[in-house]
Amino acid sequence: MEYYTHVRLKNEFNAGNKATDDIAHICESMGLKELVFPKLPTNLNKYLHKVWILAVTSFTWFKYYLKMKKGDLLLYQHPMYGVRMSNYFISKIRKKGCKCIAIIHDLDTLRNKGVDGYLVSNKTAFIADDCLLKQFDAIICHNGIMHDYLVSQGFDTDKLIDLNLFDYLTDHEIPVRHKDSTDYSLVIAGNLTRMKSSYLYDFIDKSPDDTDLYVYGVGYDADSSHGNVHYEGAFPPDELCAKMKGDFGIVWDGTSAESCVGNTGNYLRYNNPHKLSLYLTSNIPVIVWSRSAVSGFVKENGVGIAVDSLMDIEGIINGLSSEEYNIMVDNTAGISDRSRNGLYFKAAYEEAKKRL
Repeated sequence: MEYYTHVRLKNEFNAGNKATDDIAHICESMGLKELVFPKLPTNLNKYLHKVWILAVTSFTWFKYYLKMKKGDLLLYQHPMYGVRMSNYFISKIRKKGCKCIAIIHDLDTLRNKGVDGYLVSNKTAFIADDCLLKQFDAIICHNGIMHDYLVSQGFDTDKLIDLNLFDYLTDHEIPVRHKDSTDYSLVIAGNLTRMKSSYLYDFIDKSPDDTDLYVYGVGYDADSSHGNVHYEGAFPPDELCAKMKGDFGIVWDGTSAESCVGNTGNYLRYNNPHKLSLYLTSNIPVIVWSRSAVSGFVKENGVGIAVDSLMDIEGIINGLSSEEYNIMVDNTAGISDRSRNGLYFKAAYEEAKKRL
């Protein structure tokens, strides 16, 4: 029997859990059985929070440990709360004769941010990203750069499989994005609070009013809007694919429009942002940071532009013909089809099973 871990969350306008939910849906379609972990409560004080994690993860893991038999396979969605219990029980499960595969959603040692907004101590992050992950028989990581980083941290390269792109499931019909004109517009979707998306407000302050910018998500500070900025509201993640306006989706992070800086900005050097999957699944070409890990994927597949600074966008798109843009749109079609059908994860999972 093959199993997968899943923490069930519900927040219809927050895409933060869509990647794990999509993996769960794909796994279910492949016949894997779900091992559910309860939602982490956010209304407890620090002490009760630790007690809850210890009690709940111990009980839940022990229940699944008893359920699993020799020859079974477990897919672990990493990271998850309760890493110390996960570290203990993954070892016990493997000693039982089961094989274990991890799929990395985030590396807290790189992003310095905890699951569900809780800060993770350096020790906890180390246990999660080193002690725990090194126990797995195969690991699905984001891309070649994250692959090389993990090898530099002592991981066996033969156990690492590159995902290349997170799938983005949706049943909604995706609009055709071809253009006859060269009046290009931009789109930014996500958590739009100043704390999370400082670069957006820096970009709004510094950019000219010539190019329309459409923004989608929660937490937008409407007082910052200029005439060219259009706040379009928030939508459930799978519905957003069909709703979005804009000709180029911006994949950026950090505090500055000039470069991707700070913890979240520098994290783009290693990870595959789920926002990239959103835009490409929506048949929207992208604009990414030139030093981000995904810039190679974008250029190799001809689905967008890599820039050093968001302030470079205006000059680049002003020189872009509609024919050149439509080629990018055509190139997104195959990626969108694979992403909407979960084929990136399916391929990586099958390859991981071959490594066992």
